[in-house]
Amino acid sequence: MNWLYWYTKSRQYRDPRRAVGSAIARIDPAAADVYKLNVTASPDDVARFISYTIQSGIMTADDWAAILDIPGVSPDFASSILNSPNITADLAAMILNSQNITLSKVSSILMSPMIVADRVQSILYAMPFNKRLIEILTYGAPNVTLGANVTFSNVNRFNVLNLNGYTYTADGNPHVIIANYVIVPSNSVLAKTPTGGAGGSSIKVFTITPGGPGGGGLIIIAYRLDVASKISANGANGASLTNMFVSGTAPGDNGGPGVFALVDNDQVGSGGGDNGDRNGGGGGNADTVSGGRGGGSSIISYATYNDLVESVKRAAIDWVLVNVFGKSPTTTTQFINVYGSGGGGGGSVSNGNGGGGGGGGGQVIILSIELNNLGEITANGGNGGDGGGDNANGGNGGGGGVVYVFYERLLSLGTLRADGGAGGSPNGQSGKAGTAKAVAV
Repeated sequence: MNWLYWYTKSRQYRDPRRAVGSAIARIDPAAADVYKLNVTASPDDVARFISYTIQSGIMTADDWAAILDIPGVSPDFASSILNSPNITADLAAMILNSQNITLSKVSSILMSPMIVADRVQSILYAMPFNKRLIEILTYGAPNVTLGANVTFSNVNRFNVLNLNGYTYTADGNPHVIIANYVIVPSNSVLAKTPTGGAGGSSIKVFTITPGGPGGGGLIIIAYRLDVASKISANGANGASLTNMFVSGTAPGDNGGPGVFALVDNDQVGSGGGDNGDRNGGGGGNADTVSGGRGGGSSIISYATYNDLVESVKRAAIDWVLVNVFGKSPTTTTQFINVYGSGGGGGGSVSNGNGGGGGGGGGQVIILSIELNNLGEITANGGNGGDGGGDNANGGNGGGGGVVYVFYERLLSLGTLRADGGAGGSPNGQSGKAGTAKAVAV
């Protein structure tokens, strides 16, 4: 076994702190004698020594972070130490979470081929959701300041994202932003496209008054989020009849289903009308012909808000491991694919068409260490479309979706909404509100 461990172990009963100090002096970081650590000490023995000194209270994780940060300790050797079974993932996470080791050194350690993917995953899973974890996940990501309206798709990673007065269209489902700092200033909009359940068709030959598609899923993971304008994942409006009639009679088709992540007794808003369902607004009737039902929703249930936060945190870690670090853990957590349901299509008769039902609101999930919301964050249902012709009703409004904002430090809460959409004219009914809340974690 290595001299470092035995040197300290043999002297611990006389004067543990002096023994450790003497041992570290033999490594002598100040005199750049760290070469001895690289050559003589095996990674497993150093890992055992680190674990012993931390658990015995002789040294701290901060002390060891400073030692591993010394230029003479190569990232590959530090990776070999943290890859050892002689140190737990929890202790390794404590060391990398310390401010005594630079972010660049941490990144080099985690990306080294000397530490396996499953080990990196377990260390990052053990880290709390804090500034250091966000910095690790965004290290090397670009600073982006919009100079025009832009569409991004799927998962995107930034150091700083500044909308700068423009519109960021968030496409793909779910759309994910992992960033150190997100700024949504005045006159800017961060809008999720309605990529939820499809709106129901209206009439079989060609579409006249379809229901609106459901709102999509938007996930933002950031150290700080500043909002002075709008973030939305709203359902789309149902279509209105514009002086077009056809010969033939057909009921409206039903809207497509949605999926939501909910905690405890939180609810999704119901779509308006008797043919509204959990989220999608029902299509308007035409005479005796019914509009389509609004789409229903399936629920992914979480016992606590912390369980949901942990799921999103792990998905972000695994995405970065695979797509940035180039590592492939045995199993990975995927981002929750949440979205609202579609509104029903309007019923059709030869002398009228009911309006399309509004799409149900989608879902917004935000994990932010510092939240400064002076604007509004919404997952509202779409409005029902207007009907036209004899005995044709407006479509019903979509139900509100879900907005979850998780934060550690709250500077300003602003406005959170998951309102139901308004019914179309005539006689369309409004959708019910869903869940919009902020939770300290």
